Amino acid sequence: NNNRGDIIILDNHMPIKDGISTLKELKNDPKLKNLPVLFLSATTDKEQVVRALELGADDYIAKPFNNDEFIARIRVHLRIDILKKQLYDKNLMLEKMNKEIETEKVKTDRLLFNTLPRKIVEDLKKYGKTEPETFKDVTVFLSDIVSFTKQSSIIEPVILINELNEMFTEFDNIMESNNCERIKTIGDAYLAVCGMPEQNADHAKNIINAAVEILNYLKNRNKKAKIPWFIRIGIHSGNVVGGIVGITKY
Repeated sequence: NNNRGDIIILDNHMPIKDGISTLKELKNDPKLKNLPVLFLSATTDKEQVVRALELGADDYIAKPFNNDEFIARIRVHLRIDILKKQLYDKNLMLEKMNKEIETEKVKTDRLLFNTLPRKIVEDLKKYGKTEPETFKDVTVFLSDIVSFTKQSSIIEPVILINELNEMFTEFDNIMESNNCERIKTIGDAYLAVCGMPEQNADHAKNIINAAVEILNYLKNRNKKAKIPWFIRIGIHSGNVVGGIVGITKY
C-alpha cells in the first residue's frame, strides 16, 4: 500500500504488541521510519516515554489527555513534517546543484590546465593575476614542419587540421611522459619546455629524449601514412623570462 499516511499515533498499551516493540519495527521499516510518531502513554509510564523518545518518537501525550491539546499536537507535527520534507527537497536540489557546479569546475579546470601551465592557473585562480618570472636552466624545444606552407595549399583544410591534431596529440603525450610541457602551437610550429615553471635538473636530457621519440614516431608513422611529414627541431638551453600576456585572451 503506497498510502502510508502522514502521522502515526501509537499507544503504548495495546492488546497484542506494546508500543515500544511496535516503535522499533516502525523505525526499521524504510517506508515508515520517517513518518512522525506521536506516542501515547499513561502518566505512570515515565520510563517508557523516555525509551520511546530515545527510539525516535517525535513527541508524547500523557493519558488521559485533553482532546483539544491532542488535535493541536497532531497539527504541529504535521506542519513540522511538511517543513522537513520541504527542507529535504531543498537539500536534494542543493546537492544536485553542487554536483553540477563541481562538474563544471572540473571541466573548467581541465580546459585551463590544457591551455596554461598548472602554476600559472593556480596563481590566476588564487590572486587573479600572475607575475612574470625569470627561470634559470631551462631547455626549449621548437619544431616546424618541412614544406608545410606548400602542402597546406593543396590539402583540404579538414584533412590538414586532422593531421596536425593527430601528430600534436602524440607530441603532447611524448612531452608529458618525459616531464616536459607544451607551451603552445602556432600553425605547424610546436613549442615546448622543460625546467619551467618547475625546476628540473634533467631539463636538457628530457627535451632531447622527447625529440628523439618524436622523430621515431614520425618515421614509423610515415611508413603507412597517406601524407608523410618531416620536421625540423631546434633545442636550446639557458635562462628565460616567462609570463602570460593579455587580459581576456592569454
